[in-house]
Amino acid sequence: MRRDATARDRRGSSSDWEGTGALTVRVARGRSELASAYRLVYRRYLAKGYVRARPGGIVYQPRFGLGTSRTLVAIDPQQGVVGALTVVGDNPLGLQLEEICRREAEQLRGEGRHLAEVTCLSIDAAGRIPGKLVFLALTRFLFQHSYLRGYDDLLLAIHPRHYRVYWHAFRAFPIGPCREYGAVCGNPALCCRIDMHDLKANMTASMRQAYFENLRPEEDYDGPPVGRADHEEFCRMLEISSSIPGCDTTGDRTLAA
Repeated sequence: MRRDATARDRRGSSSDWEGTGALTVRVARGRSELASAYRLVYRRYLAKGYVRARPGGIVYQPRFGLGTSRTLVAIDPQQGVVGALTVVGDNPLGLQLEEICRREAEQLRGEGRHLAEVTCLSIDAAGRIPGKLVFLALTRFLFQHSYLRGYDDLLLAIHPRHYRVYWHAFRAFPIGPCREYGAVCGNPALCCRIDMHDLKANMTASMRQAYFENLRPEEDYDGPPVGRADHEEFCRMLEISSSIPGCDTTGDRTLAA
């Protein structure tokens, strides 16, 4: 994939951002918001064939309970949670997408890069606020959160049909070939990287303005990890073990980035 796409391919305007003010975007607070996020992911992933029907009606990984992880939500005051994603900071267990790009992730670690995986991005297709606006609001928060946490690179496993969106907007580029990804029922996925140090420079002027101006105070871009009791409840709902060998899943900040 060429990295010299035309300005036309990278277009964006301030009008794209009108309406995002109706949303509240934050790190999920408490079991209700977390459960709403994981149920939204389940509904969307089930419809797309990324997961099979499962008990509990949620998508949750034990890694989400680590102190390095945060689940972000976009909340419509009328409809509740209409967008969600989870950021999993690097940890002793590794990242889920290393199922398809372990060598590439290890190479980045060997260069001293601080990694995080962005996963389970889902938007309510039936929401009253257009999905594009929810996406923009979530990713704006995501990047500020990631800067605050000191991440050098965000890694994403992207279905090939969605790749152009991430390439044009954020210069996400593949770090390995397209592979079948067991975590999403064998669907194809590209493991991609967003270099946080190059992100701002690679955006159009209008996107830089939207993503990097009129920001909230730094402390607004973080929040608590999933609590012990909530983690154990989500694992119980899925009928999986709540423990991860070698990792603390209690929300202990000693594992936080």
